Amino acid sequence: MEEFLHIEIDIICIAIMTITLTKLSSVSLAKATKSRWLTLLVLSMISVNVFDIIGRLALIANISFIVPVLYLTNIIYFSSYVFLSYCSLIYVKTLYDKSFAESTKGLLICAIPMFVLITLLLFSPFTDLIFTIDSGGVYRRSNLFFLQPLISCAYFLTASVNSFVYAKKNNIFSVKSELTSYSFCTAFIIICSVLQSLIPDRPILVAGASLAILIMYINSLELKISLDPLTGIPNRLELMDYLSKAVKELKPDQHLYFMFIDVDSFKKINDNYGHNEGDRILKTLSSVISNFCKETKSYCARYGGDELVILKVLSGGENINDLCRRLDEHIIESGIDVDISVGYAKYSADDDSIQDLISRADNAMYLVKQAKKQSRLK
Repeated sequence: MEEFLHIEIDIICIAIMTITLTKLSSVSLAKATKSRWLTLLVLSMISVNVFDIIGRLALIANISFIVPVLYLTNIIYFSSYVFLSYCSLIYVKTLYDKSFAESTKGLLICAIPMFVLITLLLFSPFTDLIFTIDSGGVYRRSNLFFLQPLISCAYFLTASVNSFVYAKKNNIFSVKSELTSYSFCTAFIIICSVLQSLIPDRPILVAGASLAILIMYINSLELKISLDPLTGIPNRLELMDYLSKAVKELKPDQHLYFMFIDVDSFKKINDNYGHNEGDRILKTLSSVISNFCKETKSYCARYGGDELVILKVLSGGENINDLCRRLDEHIIESGIDVDISVGYAKYSADDDSIQDLISRADNAMYLVKQAKKQSRLK
């Protein structure tokens, strides 16, 4: 009876993961590097459930070739689970650094423990290193079985710690929220793994891991809503949330600056070279500014059109003009062939609303553009 209950829960988990996989493949979210790893997470979870069902059906059927079937299903089951844990680590790293998944060296280094475990699993039918199955189909854990939960939990623990640390470093609300949630999800999977090792006859792991992955997917959708689809940086909605919080948390000795950045002659670029070229320039410029903000611990967003924003809190002897100069130098060093105009305004708690701050920064940027035009006419 317990076997059938376990299979029923596996089937429910497969249904949930299949729906999640369908949704992932039907939206543009699946095209992102990090979401490809989320897709692999879902697929590996489905594999864990499927081979758990096959193994239990083989036991129930008590068929003659049960021993090789059980060996095969257990090997694939444990391999799928360790691959799931590996994917979880890569997924969280791509949340913080999109280029990590493109580093073959980094991926291979992270995969070494997984390769070791899978190799030991493949040799288990001949060496009984991880587990053994006798002629009667009775499954038993072997001396090195502890490596299976140890390596998997190590991946999840590393992912949990990394996501927590990255969340502390990140100032984008939606990304911070996803990373924090992911930290708790992976910690929850570790707890389920430990309980599963202690109570092997209960489907604790498959149910808990499926629930955690579903939560990860929901958080990915929430993150997608907060980011600009073209440039990948926060959109105006995320910007206003961040700005509201920054104003409330501003300390007496700090100064909040709102910097408006506008691409010069952007309409001409679109008219002369097409909107694809305009989009390419916006994406490249946004990437350059995003890297600049990481270096200077600033915040950037796309306000709309060709207008980008940088928010920076300064204190002590820091000067906003120095920041503007560093931004100009950073853009020149990047090699991007584009001219920008920057206008800024400082928030004042006495007489400013947020909209007043934005309006003054916009006017300052407009004056810079006008001064450039007059300079060209002389």
